[in-house]
Amino acid sequence: MSEGKWFSDVDPGTSLPDAARLVLTARLQVVETHLDLVAQAENDDPEHIHQLRVSSRRTTAALDIFADCFPPKVYRKAKKELKRLRRAAGAARDWDVFLLSLNSRGVPLKARAGLDVLVGCALGHRLATGAQLKSAAEEYSKDFGRFSEQLVAAIYRIENQVKLQTLSSLPSTALFPLVRALDETAGRDLSNADNLHQVRIAGKRLRYGMEILAGCFAPSFREQLYPRVEMMQEILGRANDSRYAIARIAELNSQLEKSRPAGWKRKQTSLAEFRLYHQRRMAQERLRFERWNRSWQKSGGEPAFIACQQTANLV
Repeated sequence: MSEGKWFSDVDPGTSLPDAARLVLTARLQVVETHLDLVAQAENDDPEHIHQLRVSSRRTTAALDIFADCFPPKVYRKAKKELKRLRRAAGAARDWDVFLLSLNSRGVPLKARAGLDVLVGCALGHRLATGAQLKSAAEEYSKDFGRFSEQLVAAIYRIENQVKLQTLSSLPSTALFPLVRALDETAGRDLSNADNLHQVRIAGKRLRYGMEILAGCFAPSFREQLYPRVEMMQEILGRANDSRYAIARIAELNSQLEKSRPAGWKRKQTSLAEFRLYHQRRMAQERLRFERWNRSWQKSGGEPAFIACQQTANLV
């Protein structure tokens, strides 16, 4: 088991309540570790913030996979709390990624040369969101251990209703719908940046669900299917970074125009070049995803998942 990602101690015959306890305990521990690091750090480390965001997403995915193992009220409350934590981390993380993009080697030099004001504005936003995150992390970390204990303990309250079910029941009821959701969102108009973002979200949900249920499939599931989903996530991650950058450039551009009209005029060339760079990169990544999706439709998708599961059931 690594960072609450893979689970070697669950297999198709593991009872649903036991699997839920093992998976949720592991993923909540990872969240707590990074939450404490963010809360205690004197200087916020971008990597701790990134891992806090990712681990909270993975934990939410586990909640969704094992939703039937929790009383509905407990499930809804836990999802709400994790969403608040993820959003707090996400605000700071997005500015970290944006600031890194300002110095990307792929950005034209003539664009980078005049971005000092943009960097200053972005740093101001990053400091503000970082302070908000640290405050939220300090508050959350005080009670997160109790929150985790209560969440895992809630499984016992509903155990009798699901005790005869095993992990093998979840691919068809919990995982395959995620595969179909990815295919459905990928079939939309992807020239719309928001639609492309929805594909990325669907892909994340599928990826994190695959990590939990890998034990229900043959080795090719983890060795071949998972890397393909991971590749898709990397493509769409770059596209989303550019989507975010374009939105932030427009926002900061408007602020500069109002607050520093003289300086804003001098920065227009750099801002326009930087925006153009991200528009081109987003278009390139969309084309990469479309190539990936054509290949996925031919040899991936739900049929590939079913084939892996059938093979696993025979061994």
